[in-house]
Amino acid sequence: MEFLGPFAIALFGSRRTVDLLWACLAAAGVVLLSHSGIPLDAAGLACGALAGCCWGGYILVGKRLAERVPDGRALALAVAWGSLLSLPYGIAQAGTKLLAPATLALAAVVAVFSSVLPYTFHLEALRRLPPRTFGVLTSLEPAVGALLGLLVLGQHLAVPQWAGVLAVALASIGATRTPNRAAESAPESTPEEEEEEEGAAREEASVRVTKSAGSP
Repeated sequence: MEFLGPFAIALFGSRRTVDLLWACLAAAGVVLLSHSGIPLDAAGLACGALAGCCWGGYILVGKRLAERVPDGRALALAVAWGSLLSLPYGIAQAGTKLLAPATLALAAVVAVFSSVLPYTFHLEALRRLPPRTFGVLTSLEPAVGALLGLLVLGQHLAVPQWAGVLAVALASIGATRTPNRAAESAPESTPEEEEEEEGAAREEASVRVTKSAGSP
């Protein structure tokens, strides 16, 4: 359910049949990977759907933010706000134990590898890729998780789950390797170019107003 958001963006952002094919193949792969035969809880499904909506919003907002703020300022601000919001819960659970040197060192390691590096790569990918391609690539997450579970924890993968891994891999390769003719023929403007165009438009409008005011 959590992947409904990225897949919805991939589906609605598809302008060609081949893009739609990769999105559907990735969605089918995730469904196969999540097949476990365990009864589903309604509250869990609702929470998963809400998480999917939030993830879809993150992709759209993150794409815009990555284009407007190319350096790490946006990520630093987001991580700082996240820390402030979660700090009261940590204090309520652990109190002054949070200030122990070992705890602070472990927290720093977790912060770097679970937030700073992944979200840095996320924003860089969002800046370079269309949202629909990024939505398809998110299907790699459960596939990589399943393979790590096999290699590290010795978890057994059933035949449908192996088929899901294959489908996700094919969809990701197809989404990244399929040429985007529209992007090649009309490259997207950078934020600096957009600002220059807006400045030129304002200057032209000012000149027109001045001429109209000076005319009899």
